[in-house]
Parts: sequence; structure tokens; C-alpha cells
Amino acid sequence: MATDVLHHQPLMPHLLIEGLNRFHDEPCLFLGDKVASYREVRETTSQMVQALQSKGLGVGSRIAVISANRPEVLSNIAAMQLNGCIGTPLHPMGSLDDHAYILEAAEIDTLIFDASAFSDLARALEQRVPGLKNLLGFGPSKVGDDYLALAAGFPPKPLLAPDVSPDDVASVNFTGGTTGKPKGVMSTYSVTSYMTQIQLAEWEFPDELRMLIATPLSHAAAAFLIPVLQKGGAFYVMQRFNPVAFFDMVEQHRITCTMLVPVMLYSLLD
Repeated sequence: MATDVLHHQPLMPHLLIEGLNRFHDEPCLFLGDKVASYREVRETTSQMVQALQSKGLGVGSRIAVISANRPEVLSNIAAMQLNGCIGTPLHPMGSLDDHAYILEAAEIDTLIFDASAFSDLARALEQRVPGLKNLLGFGPSKVGDDYLALAAGFPPKPLLAPDVSPDDVASVNFTGGTTGKPKGVMSTYSVTSYMTQIQLAEWEFPDELRMLIATPLSHAAAAFLIPVLQKGGAFYVMQRFNPVAFFDMVEQHRITCTMLVPVMLYSLLD
């Protein structure tokens, strides 16, 4: 082992494993009428890690994700990290042209999609983007493979960190394209690790962390995954944003922290 490894800071995969292993039957995710414990998220993550590996995906594989808010999204985010894949989120409200451009620009080889909402989009992207080799659906679809069924065939195993270095690219996120074409922003493992450390050190997260997620879990909300796990908190995820439902959830679950984008904040102030 090279001696410089001794000086590496913990990277996102290490922080993720430590966070998921710290708790067991405590609630981790609330979405609709479904509640998933830390143990359940950890075991589903392990199964998804193995499912991705069975498709030949590992360190450096480039994966894009588009999905409505559903429980499997959280475990998939973790599974991609633990396989060393380079992740690119697609915004659920983006256009076909924008999605095709992003897949080509980021050299995406695998698309993970919500089969109940984006099967038609996945089929269209398969036809538009020659480099797209794998399509994995959250559920059965006429296009691609059923990712959930594939994952269910593997027994849960202990989570292991991939062999990645701080300078390896962890994700490619695209801007909104307000000044032209969307631009890909590459983040290394060291960047995402330092971002998390800043969040935990500088942001005033409450001791009892019950975080309401009103944005797409597969998109911007993923930035809060590690801080919430490290604090032993739980995610309360809205399937779609609605101001009345937002305040109802705050009252019902005694929410202590939330994430909004400006347009949502404005609607709450109306």
C-alpha cells in the first residue's frame, strides 16, 4: 500500500458506510406510507451494489439517474458511491433535448430511471444516444432491465468502500443552461468530502434532525445524504411539492430542518 494513503481524508464512500452502519432499526426514510430503517436502507444498498456489479459497472462507470421521489432512490445513490461510479443527476422537469445533450456530454453509459414515470423518456434517449449501453428501471418496463428485481436476487453483504483516490471524479453535475448549453461541473471525491465536512462544521443542523425533502431526491437533495446519516437523522420526503402538504408534514412530523429552492419558498410566502 502506498504511504500517501495514510494521509487521505475520509471520502464520501467511507462516510456513507460509517453513517449507515451506525444505526440499525432507527428510522432513516419516510416517504408516503413507507418507513425504511437504517438497516433496511443498508441492506438494499448492498443488493444494489451487487446488481450494478453484475452489469459490469464499477469504478469510473458513468451513470445518469432520473426518477420521481421513491425509497429506492436513496439506496441507489449510496450504491453508486460504493461502486465508485461517476453519477450525473437528470432533472425530472428537463427536456428530452437537454437530457440527450447531458448524456452525450458526460459520456453516460448507463441510465437508471423510474419505470413508472420515465419509461418513454428512457426509450427515446436509448434511440438518441448511441453510447447508452445499459438501461435499469426502478421496476418493470418495456425498455431495459428491472433494476429492483435484479437487486432482490442478491443477499445483503457488509458494505465496502471502492478503491478510489481523492482526485478521482465522483460526479458530473450540469448547470441550468441559462447562458447557453448546460455545463458539466466535475467534482472529485476530495471536493465532495470537504463539502460534507463544511456542512457538518458550519451549518447549524439541529440535534434532532428530521429533514423534510421537498425537491427531487435524485437531484439536489442528494447533497444532504451524508450529513443526515452522520447526525443519525431521518429523511421525510414529499412525493411532489405542495405548500399545504408541506406545512402539514412540518406539523405532523415535527420537522426540524428542510431544503427548498427559491420558487418553492416564494409559494410558501404567498
